[in-house]
Amino acid sequence: MMESILEILQAILLGFSIVGGTVAVITYHRDAKRRRAEWLMSFYEKFYEEPHHKKIRYILDYQSAGYEELKQAVESGEPDERVERLVDYLNFFEFVGSLWRLGQISLRDIRMLFEYYLKNVRSQEWLRRFVQEEGFESLDLLLEEVGRGGSE
Repeated sequence: MMESILEILQAILLGFSIVGGTVAVITYHRDAKRRRAEWLMSFYEKFYEEPHHKKIRYILDYQSAGYEELKQAVESGEPDERVERLVDYLNFFEFVGSLWRLGQISLRDIRMLFEYYLKNVRSQEWLRRFVQEEGFESLDLLLEEVGRGGSE
C-alpha cells in the first residue's frame, strides 16, 4: 500500500514538473518576443525619429541641397560638421552590423527596418568607399550581405 502511494505521489510530482516546465518555457518565449519587439522599436525610434539621422537620410535619399557639399567634404578629407553627422549616421549602422555579426539581431530584422537605407548607402560609390576607408568593418560586411540579397 505504501509503495502505491509513493508511486502515485511520484507520478503527481512528475506531472507538476512537466506542467511547470512547459509553463516556464512558454513564458520565457513570450517574454523574449516582447523584449525583442521593444528592442526593435528602440532601433526604429533612434533611426527614424532622431533629427540628426533625419537630416542625413533626407540628403542621401533625395540627393537634395547639401548632397554635393557633403560628398565634396567627405572626399576632401577635411574636418567638417556635415561629415561628422554622416559618421554618426554610419555609426548607427556599424552598431547594427556589429549586433548582426554577434548574432544578436537577424538579417531579416535588419532588412525589415533598414534595407532601403542600407542599399542607398551601398549604391553610392563615394559613400561606399568612405565606409571601407574609414573602418566601418561591420557595416561594410552588412552592406555586402544586403547587396547579395540573401537571407539568414
